[in-house]
Amino acid sequence: MMLQEFEGAILVERVNHLISKGHGSEQERRNWAKDIVKYLCSIGCINTPHWNRFLSIGCFEALPEVSPCESRILQKTIAQEYVEAVALLETNDIAIATHYRTLEEITEILILSRNFRELDEIEYQITGINYSRQESLGEEEANALRRIKLLLCASLYLRGKYVDCSSCFFRLLTNDWKMIDFLNQEPSKKFLTNSELLMMIQISTLLAIPLDNYDDFTNIEELIPFQKICPSLYHCLGLLINTSFGKFFQLWHGDINERCHQSFFLDQNWKPAQCMMSCLLY
Repeated sequence: MMLQEFEGAILVERVNHLISKGHGSEQERRNWAKDIVKYLCSIGCINTPHWNRFLSIGCFEALPEVSPCESRILQKTIAQEYVEAVALLETNDIAIATHYRTLEEITEILILSRNFRELDEIEYQITGINYSRQESLGEEEANALRRIKLLLCASLYLRGKYVDCSSCFFRLLTNDWKMIDFLNQEPSKKFLTNSELLMMIQISTLLAIPLDNYDDFTNIEELIPFQKICPSLYHCLGLLINTSFGKFFQLWHGDINERCHQSFFLDQNWKPAQCMMSCLLY
């Protein structure tokens, strides 16, 4: 996991996940703890529930100097005071030109807090926005709206709603022809990576589609561009179509299992997915 790709609360949660789940060597965990403590001190946001764990693992002789915090929203989010963080965002003077970028920040916080009821409210707000209206917003706002839609799709995986997650995603592909190209580009400010999202879609689709329909799914002409950005899904489908269950489970319990356990997001609903797959194929 390339932790330097992240910042803010999601970096803190990813580091805590790796450390608390025992990933990496003892030295790697110590280095992660040291780096995140230095980072938190540098931005003046040391009020996190994970602080004592980081200090214990990092084995500090002396703490770095704590800088002043320049963002109350960041401070509240890192402290897991999510309601207050959302309230601060909502009470800011939000320009119409940046509405969806602010809504994206709120969506991220709601996902961190697993506030699915409020996420449903956001989904209701944006449901009626069609492609032409989305594109009229300008590139930055349109892309923020795309990221919100993908985050809402990912939230269905986090709830264990695998069928809904899969259908939501492919509906997005159908309604927005730019989505494939969009998924080929990682955003500069990362929260959920494209590879994590695509793994959610892979797991959800394997669980959502009946075994007898796998072959039909692989032959959907409109999804040929998607095959290029998610070849592992089609590799898994090919194994299952050919009843190569041993090879499939070698991959499922091997590389896929490792990637899910290491990911702060994927790990949240990986175990139920494993149980469902075992029930489907055994």
